[in-house]
Amino acid sequence: MIRNIYLVRHGEPVGVSQRKIFLGQGDPPLSRNGIEQVEILSGYFKQFAISRVFCSDLARSEETALLITTRLGCQYEVISSFREINLGTWEGATVSEIKKRYPSEFQKRGEDPVNFPPPGGESFVDLQNRVIPSLEKIIKHNTGNLLITTHAGVNKVILTHLLQNDLKQMFNLKQDYGHVHILNEKNTGFTLVKLNYSPL
Repeated sequence: MIRNIYLVRHGEPVGVSQRKIFLGQGDPPLSRNGIEQVEILSGYFKQFAISRVFCSDLARSEETALLITTRLGCQYEVISSFREINLGTWEGATVSEIKKRYPSEFQKRGEDPVNFPPPGGESFVDLQNRVIPSLEKIIKHNTGNLLITTHAGVNKVILTHLLQNDLKQMFNLKQDYGHVHILNEKNTGFTLVKLNYSPL
């Protein structure tokens, strides 16, 4: 089997350009700029034969999937386990606010971001354990090119897993709003074709 897996990060959501916050499972819609980003990406995907589209159940991810599938003339499927990492009590706060309110926890997470969860939230190991079983099921039971539109944390976990890298390497990856990672799957496994790509 030879096919591509497209890992899309949703477009820019409302509010993040005005105030840089920890946005995990908060649920703002796409901003006007985010909609424009996705519309450009949707045009890019018209050249490919996409068999299935999947997204998380958060508004910014599902709206991204809707814009893409409307252009492609297909449907999308919502996978709730693909929602972004749960940041617990840190949700919606800035880095400076978290440093002030949770100095010890902030330091511990900086020392071990893979395993240490924010208070009431998930670690990246927790995220991996939530996301990967659904991913493997999708890959096993679907043929053709697959497009997954989710979140930065989720896509980094997926990319690290498919390339068989240590989870710690996810922190070396970057994915901007409305950008895509492209992987090619052959019988020997996955190879990275494009990292954090935008057709702009």
